Amino acid sequence: MRPEPHQSLTIDDFIALANLADPTLNLPSLSTFYQPGYSVAEGTAALQAFMEELKGTPFHDRVWDVSPEQMARNYETVRSIRETLRELARAVAKPPGERPSVVPSHCPMPLARFRFSTTGSAYLETVSADTPAWRKFLEELELVDIERRLKICAKCGRLFWTRRKDQRACPGSCSPHGLKQAAARGGGATAV
Repeated sequence: MRPEPHQSLTIDDFIALANLADPTLNLPSLSTFYQPGYSVAEGTAALQAFMEELKGTPFHDRVWDVSPEQMARNYETVRSIRETLRELARAVAKPPGERPSVVPSHCPMPLARFRFSTTGSAYLETVSADTPAWRKFLEELELVDIERRLKICAKCGRLFWTRRKDQRACPGSCSPHGLKQAAARGGGATAV
């Protein structure tokens, strides 16, 4: 029996999914497109119009599907993973005394939430996932040290895993080393 594609995903894969869209792009929830009083056709047309504006981007390429139902599921799964990871990264960036006691997930239904203990460590509470991919995402979050490793790059705004506690930029071109390499190649970037 072949494993489902989502079964082999790691937290790095979920971060890559979250980074498909520009960090400054607002990804409205699916309910924005499928509002009460709208027909399914009107909601689908609104989602398709939004996705057409993103044509040629990695986000569009990953989410777009001929089937409107599958496209809606793809959109909401990627959006939910992105927003949940960004919310967690913002929360763990705060000192333990200033963190919210609960960080809700951004799944369409409140299926999981993340709490902070009195010592400041994050833990998952209430899990009831509605898709295999979302369930795998929550399983992966339980296996990693969110508090010390999940960050938002101070330069580009993308999510990344730190290698060191004091790392403030993603390991690519935003890191001081990456900026030096780009400048040496004639990229015009300067080290920070």
